[in-house]
Amino acid sequence: MQINIWINSNKLPTIIFTDLLLYLIGLLISTYIGSKLVEYVLSKLDLPEEEGFRRGIKGAGKVIGIIERILVTILIYMNQPTAIAIIFMAKSIMRFEQSKEREFAEYYLIGTLTSITFALITGVIFNQLINLANFIITH
Repeated sequence: MQINIWINSNKLPTIIFTDLLLYLIGLLISTYIGSKLVEYVLSKLDLPEEEGFRRGIKGAGKVIGIIERILVTILIYMNQPTAIAIIFMAKSIMRFEQSKEREFAEYYLIGTLTSITFALITGVIFNQLINLANFIITH
């Protein structure tokens, strides 16, 4: 059995442009607003004052979070949500030693889960917006 789907060739550039625009807007929202949300959530935590708690390269956590949200959003766009577990696992392996400190483990989990959840929601919403836009354009 063969299913033929015909798209008016005049509408194809509009569909491609609309898809790309919505994908980019979704990525920008996921990264920029996601960063602000994670910063806000983590700022509400009562963090320890000792210097060792925040050891590492200054700003590295923010960059890692941005890359994480980009990857998660793209994986949602590609309908590969199970691959997100690989990102979470890789981060967990890299932070294994630090995760033995309770305060750091809680800080890490809150930041990571906030980041991934926001990227997931953004990806799903923009996937639906793209589907809706394509439906409107083709009908």
